[in-house]
Amino acid sequence: MQTRIPPGHRLAPTLEALTGEGLVVVAPGPELGSDWEATAYELGEVFEVARTAMSDGVGMVFVVHGDDLLGRRGAVAAMVATGLLSGARTAALEGAKA
Repeated sequence: MQTRIPPGHRLAPTLEALTGEGLVVVAPGPELGSDWEATAYELGEVFEVARTAMSDGVGMVFVVHGDDLLGRRGAVAAMVATGLLSGARTAALEGAKA
């Protein structure tokens, strides 16, 4: 299973320790800048990893920065963070139905 932890992420050691427990997905934050194509690619990649995890019955952990959810670090970071939040909610609902 693929793990997505950006290099240098401050929680990387803790998140890497969780990789044996499931899937870790981290919103990369403002380093995407205002690159909309990179944002679409990032969300697409996360979707594919999450879909594989769901079909394999593997647990997922979505980690986002609170400031990104509030839009404090830019529109692109907010889009990725809220997209991951929405994905986590959908995965939880689909998992509950199964």
